[in-house]
Formats: sequence, structure tokens, C-alpha cells
Amino acid sequence: MLFSSNQRPLYEQDIIDVLAAPESSRYTFRYEKRYVDDSASKQWTSLASTPVLVFFSIQQEAYYQPPAYIPVRRGRVVAARSEGDICLVEFELGRIVSLPLPVVEDDPTASSRPGIAARRPIYEDPVRELAGEIAKVPSPGFERKKGRKSASLVAENAVPIVNLSEIPPYKSGGPLLIESADQVAAFKSATDYLSHTASFSTTQFLRFYNLADRRTGNPVQMVDGVFRLSDNSDYELELLQMQPREVGSRVTFAIGSAEEVLKVIGVPEFDIASRYDLVKVPLHVPPLAEELRETVLTVAPKSPDIKGSHLNLRLQIRRHPSPVTAAGAAGLLLLAGLPGAFGDVPKMAVVALGAVIAFALFYYGWVRVTSPRA
Repeated sequence: MLFSSNQRPLYEQDIIDVLAAPESSRYTFRYEKRYVDDSASKQWTSLASTPVLVFFSIQQEAYYQPPAYIPVRRGRVVAARSEGDICLVEFELGRIVSLPLPVVEDDPTASSRPGIAARRPIYEDPVRELAGEIAKVPSPGFERKKGRKSASLVAENAVPIVNLSEIPPYKSGGPLLIESADQVAAFKSATDYLSHTASFSTTQFLRFYNLADRRTGNPVQMVDGVFRLSDNSDYELELLQMQPREVGSRVTFAIGSAEEVLKVIGVPEFDIASRYDLVKVPLHVPPLAEELRETVLTVAPKSPDIKGSHLNLRLQIRRHPSPVTAAGAAGLLLLAGLPGAFGDVPKMAVVALGAVIAFALFYYGWVRVTSPRA
């Protein structure tokens, strides 16, 4: 289990970004050794392939009250290492894990119209029950800080995750951690619970939804934490934004990367001004001069004063030969066999002619066609 808390702004940002990132992308958490439980600490450098579950931990600085926890996401350790007193763990992200839906009850005190009961979702019951289960998980060992969780190695069934097609309403004694087949609903549920904390009450939530080739419509699959694209091609990035609370103002998100490697078609920004939306961002990959380039496409609030999701999508762009280049290569192979077809013509003359034609096809098909244009 990996925990990120409300004790530092960076720790809170980690939770927002882990929730936003695409499946199979990679993320790194860091802990001081004194906050890692003994079992995990002893095995830290051999944790590769270990399943993880990421939680947001709501902690009171002076321990006036016990912590509460909200699940965020599954994952699997890619690598773990120690640098001095710092333990670093890189993990690959899996699916969103959520609490059950809150039960909705009548709340007469919340009504503005006498005699009419308002409806109030009860978020605290599943959170409190989960806190009781996680309290049993090993802690770093400080007698007065046993409620503090950072990284703990536990049995997979310590708090079981139940796979369901839909997220059910909360029921005492029922499942607490749910991996739903409907990941949009899981995202909505996670943001709903998080938004009822002081840490995320004003957060702008969005997440990666899809990256597809605009010509074929086929989604681009992530491999080893990287999206692999082709140069001289167009793509479309889809982002799902969902705000649990009413939206009364407009917030701008900016999109950026190395300009010569990837370009946004149109204005490189978009606004969040509604409760939910599927934002589509067209992208163009210009021709590359070299064989391979890597870049990071970043999506983040334009103003540093806005708290919101930061997406950092790693992209690897490879230059592909044009059809003319392919024709040149085929022609070169064909011409290599021509000397035998011209018995009366000197072989060297045929070979020289073939070399000139092949060079012309290569130059115009590769160097001229795939090089960046002014």
C-alpha cells in the first residue's frame, strides 16, 4: 500500500496526477525511511512486480484525530531503490479503485423550504469503515504515530478489492474497495469523495481518456510508459473533465511540448467551464530530420494559482520512410539485377544508371519529403 497525504502540497498534487494519468503510465513516490514499515523497508529493493494500491491519507498534524483514507488507484511496482534516507518507488498505473456510492438520506435541517426534506449523501460511513480496516495495516512503528501510513507491505487480501461492473451503494459489511468496469463512473466517484476534503475542495479534475490516430481512428497503445507516434501524422487527444461541485468560473488549461516535435492544431489551451465535458485536442507531428525523438506533452492549469490535474504524457516519435522512399528501395533491388538482362550493354553502365536513379529516389523520398519544411 502506498499513501500520499495532505501534509505537503506536493503530496496532494501526487494524488490528483495519479488519478489523471493514463493506464500503463509510470509514476514515482518518495518516502523517508522512517515512514516505511519494517517489512517493506527490508525488501524495498526487491519489490519489482509487487501489486500496489494508492490511497489519499487525511492526517491531522498534531494527531487530534485518527487519519481517514480514500482509495485512488491500483498499480504495480516497476522498480524501487534507496538513495540515502530516501526510498523511491516507481510504479505502473492500473485501474481506478473507488469507494462504494454514498447512501442518500433525508436531511430536514438542510432544506430551505419548511416541511420539505432535502436529500443528503452520506460520505462519512464508508470512509470511517475503511479507516478501521486500514488501522490494522502495519505502520512505521512510532508508538504515538501508529495512525500515520506512508508505505506498508501487506497481504493482498488485507482490504480486498472487488471487481464489479457497476459501483454499488454503500452497505455496512459490504465491499469497500471497488474496481469497476466503468472507469468513468469510478473517476466520478473518486473525485466526489476527494472533493469533500479541504485538500481538494477547489481542485479542477481531469484525466486522460484516449489518444488516437485521426486518419484511422485507432487508439495509440502505451508501451513501457510511452506513447509511440509516427512523424508527419495527425492525432487526437481526448481528456475527460469532471467537477463534483458547481462550476461558477472559467479555468484555462494549457497544452505544451517541444514545438518542433509536436504541435497543437489551433490554440494550445482549453477552458473548464462546466461540470463535465470530453475535451478533444487535435495534434500534428511534423516530419523529423532524425530517426527518433522523445518529448513530453504537458496539460496543466495555465495559472499557477489554480489547483488542478497535471498530465505529463511521454511520447516517442519515429521517422518513417515515405512511399517514394520505399519505391526507391525496391527500385534499387530491381536495378541490382538488371546487368544480366542487358547482354550487349556494359554492366558497369547499367549499375551506374541504377545507382543514380536509386539516389534520386532516396533523396527526394527521404531527405526532401521527411525533412522539416520552412
